[in-house]
Amino acid sequence: MQKIRKKIFDNHSHIGPVPGFAYYGLPEVVKPTTDYDTIDEYLGGMDEHGIDRALVLPNYGYPDSNQPFTLNPLVAEGAERSDRLLGAIWVSALPKDKDKTIEALKLIGQKGLIALKATCLLGGTLDPEGWDDESSELWNMILDAAAEHDMPIHIHTSPSGGSDIDNALAMIKKYGKRNKIHVVHMGGGVSGHIKFVPQFCDLVEDGYQ
Repeated sequence: MQKIRKKIFDNHSHIGPVPGFAYYGLPEVVKPTTDYDTIDEYLGGMDEHGIDRALVLPNYGYPDSNQPFTLNPLVAEGAERSDRLLGAIWVSALPKDKDKTIEALKLIGQKGLIALKATCLLGGTLDPEGWDDESSELWNMILDAAAEHDMPIHIHTSPSGGSDIDNALAMIKKYGKRNKIHVVHMGGGVSGHIKFVPQFCDLVEDGYQ
């Protein structure tokens, strides 16, 4: 009897080149990524690791929120070229990124673009109580678009700062019954897991998505 191989799906990975930077005050520039710079490289990596389909997001980490916007076209091209790839659109609730986010949201509806991606690593907060008027306008524009098109929003979570899991929980409790929210990294470490994991099942049972 022939053994049937289980299909493997990657639901959160990154694509596209990122410049090097002297992170954390290092004396030299480093490029701490082995992610794939092109669609062909990414598809080759999928073949190498036996991955059937993947959701790809713009690579980020460079301390300039404009950088991942430049990779939205690459994500869209990948989703158009191959049915093995789905894409998430990079958006930002930083006021300085308003125009770029408005343009990014115009990609909704293109083939294979099924999610949005946002982070507060470069400023702002996931906690609605901490939003000023401009940030509130942008977050609501992003969340409204995601809800209207039934798109999950991937929010980066990590210990402390604007992406702390406590801030993510505040967003979930305000918007999570309307919006599908992917809590990337589940808090971002032991402390985040301790805070979030015990609540996860309760939130799901209470109707949060």
